[in-house]
Amino acid sequence: MLDSLAAPERAAESLDLQRILGPHAAAECVAVCHWRTRTGRREASVVYVVLHTGCGRWTSVSRIVRERGGRLAVHVAAVREGDSRSALRAWALAQLGDGGVPQAAP
Repeated sequence: MLDSLAAPERAAESLDLQRILGPHAAAECVAVCHWRTRTGRREASVVYVVLHTGCGRWTSVSRIVRERGGRLAVHVAAVREGDSRSALRAWALAQLGDGGVPQAAP
């Protein structure tokens, strides 16, 4: 997945999100990066903004990381009601501009 951060489009395209998304969800890749966790550790991550429409409309920022053993894990970084893709995309990008240090979501 994140073997080559020099080619983020390949890392993002290689993920099959249909296994974790609902049938009517829409995902947009925001970044392939090293995201700083709450503990200060940096994790190679693919960051998505996802509009979920199964049980009402809500938007999330999700990070996909490869854990030890090769499994993929999804970490939800922020959630908002309704279609908040623009606001959460801006929030996610701001986290990267701040070295990936998580701040409160808008």
